[in-house]
Amino acid sequence: MRSRTRMVLRIALCAAMAALPPIAFGQPSGDRVAVDTKAGYARMLFTFEEPAPVEASIADGVLTIELKRPVDTTIEALIDSLDRYVSVARRTEDGLTYRFALRTPLDLHVSTQGNRTAVDLVPKNFSGAVPDLPRVATAPARKQAVDVNKL
Repeated sequence: MRSRTRMVLRIALCAAMAALPPIAFGQPSGDRVAVDTKAGYARMLFTFEEPAPVEASIADGVLTIELKRPVDTTIEALIDSLDRYVSVARRTEDGLTYRFALRTPLDLHVSTQGNRTAVDLVPKNFSGAVPDLPRVATAPARKQAVDVNKL
């Protein structure tokens, strides 16, 4: 009887662990944002498990970014990464809207490819063009197999 109870508990524990999302095991979530400022402008790269729209606009010195799904980040991490470009930032409780007070006037560039969207903050004195995200690579078309017996 006791071993049967243990077996039922083990099965229940295995089923519960299988139902947990990967984030519970320390694996990164598919919905995330990364910031890169090395190219002379700030690029926030939003990556989603499945394509999700990202809306971005600048009005009266405030950058607003609206997401359809929240990303795995903290507002503090974004402020630290964007320190040269923003002074203050806020995020709504549901994690779907971000507002950033800009330190200086900036141009906005947004590009989307597949499940990724880049929101670029470009200084007015930036020379050159900010590149769009590269196209998502697709698998090359397979050549049809030729039956040598039919030749």
